Amino acid sequence: MISLEISRWGYQAGRDVLKGINWELDPGKVYILSGENGCGKSTLLKLMAGVLPAGTAKIETGGIAMHYLAQDPAQSLLGIVPAEDLEIWKLVLPELDIDKVKRELRYPELLDTPYTRLSSGMLRTAAQLCLPYLMDKFWLLDEPFAGLDDQDRERLLRLVIKKQDAGSGALIVSHEAFLKEQLGAECLHLEKL
Repeated sequence: MISLEISRWGYQAGRDVLKGINWELDPGKVYILSGENGCGKSTLLKLMAGVLPAGTAKIETGGIAMHYLAQDPAQSLLGIVPAEDLEIWKLVLPELDIDKVKRELRYPELLDTPYTRLSSGMLRTAAQLCLPYLMDKFWLLDEPFAGLDDQDRERLLRLVIKKQDAGSGALIVSHEAFLKEQLGAECLHLEKL
């Protein structure tokens, strides 16, 4: 079980971003996290991923491995071109089949295109290339469908459904109404303070 107990948390003393969260998340379920812009959705994911200091927030993962994919895909990318990132990922994911990734890409030229020349949707696609190899991790996805065209949205949706069917969970920040219907996922909502 993933336990979140946040009585109050803020970037600065006296300016709370998150307050009154007491959630138990089943690591085998997919959840949709919604709320208006600026209510702390991305902040919550960063706290869960350990990117931000927890401070007084209590976040217990029970040893569950997590994978965080930032809202800004560039934050998840290290190389100059996506092919370099795949080589880096191969160091920690020996089962990563780079040739298979290339064959399955709609735009294989994406792998050798500098990140500075990719559209926002292609950046997001590049950041998501390793997700099929991280099915056993609890995913923390921040607006993963934003900027994707219909085909890439469908590809990602199929991957999330496959993950869900395998009993592996995720917390997905999204404003996309279709996700709740398509996934039958439990919805969590944050209010802006």
